[in-house]
Amino acid sequence: MRVLAATFAYNEGDKIRRTIARHPPTRTYDLLIADDGSTDGALDGMDPGILVLRHETNRGIGATMKEVFQYALDREYDVLVIHAGNDKDEPKEIPLLLDPIVRGEVDFVQGSRYLG
Repeated sequence: MRVLAATFAYNEGDKIRRTIARHPPTRTYDLLIADDGSTDGALDGMDPGILVLRHETNRGIGATMKEVFQYALDREYDVLVIHAGNDKDEPKEIPLLLDPIVRGEVDFVQGSRYLG
């Protein structure tokens, strides 16, 4: 099963770097950062193992999400995980979200950072 985990950045500075750092170094998924025209340089020198889509100018979260959806479809990923790039979601919980999908029990899982 091919899984793409995507996060979004627009001038998130150190928050996006902390988010990326919390992803395990060996992952069962590809990691994509969609940069919506950031000017803060936070994604400069990114690990080459991380996929980066960059917009020259800010297009807004809706347009950026559509581009990520199309990216996943065009490359035939089976599952797309969306999580925040502002250091509020926990990337290490991605396997928990994927587990019921991998077992074939559900087609969609939505997590919450507010629930225990």
